[in-house]
Amino acid sequence: MRHRTKALLTLAVVAMGAVVLTATLANAAAVSFSASAPTVDGGDESFTGGGNNGGGQYKGQEFTTGAFAGGYTLTDFTFQMQTGGTTVNIDWDIRVLEVTPGANPKSTTTLYSEAGFIGGPFNSNDYVTFTPAIAVSLNANTLYAVEAELINHTGDGSSNFLYGSGYAGGEFYDNANPGLNQISTNGGRDWNFHVNLLEAIPEPSTLILAVLGLLGVLGFRRRRRRR
Repeated sequence: MRHRTKALLTLAVVAMGAVVLTATLANAAAVSFSASAPTVDGGDESFTGGGNNGGGQYKGQEFTTGAFAGGYTLTDFTFQMQTGGTTVNIDWDIRVLEVTPGANPKSTTTLYSEAGFIGGPFNSNDYVTFTPAIAVSLNANTLYAVEAELINHTGDGSSNFLYGSGYAGGEFYDNANPGLNQISTNGGRDWNFHVNLLEAIPEPSTLILAVLGLLGVLGFRRRRRRR
């Protein structure tokens, strides 16, 4: 019985270790275009319908997470482009920030940052989706922001995004100072955006402990029955 329990424990550790390794070997950040708006489900935050367009070096959008006690995992975020281009190439840096509520400028903490690259072509009103190399863990009922900083733009077409108003969980901004960890939002305006949020699942290390605990209880019960 002792050898069987030990074997089960070993298999559990190996299996969970594979989960950890798979998460560690995530791909680099990806950028994609689509003519269709992302599907809104689960804990997602989004706003659509704005027809104005805005440019600038920084394009960020605040959002507030829902009330799920376990928190959320951000897997990707999307903005809607204004016009398309046939040869346009755009360099972006993308960031996920936690925002301290208050008056402008607002203090931020960077949770994720990576350089990204977009190569054309793309069409007018396409949706551009940024997928970070790793999923970003977020707390419930907390103010965050997703941001795309324009680094370089060449060729024809536009790097402007569409915006409107009506999202209650935050505001857009086109003014930021990453060196000072600050943003200044524009009251009452929101980019057309979508943040894909999944209700968080336990970390692999937590799952390992849970499995080990369960196997330990089962082994203890079987030993008691043999006595």
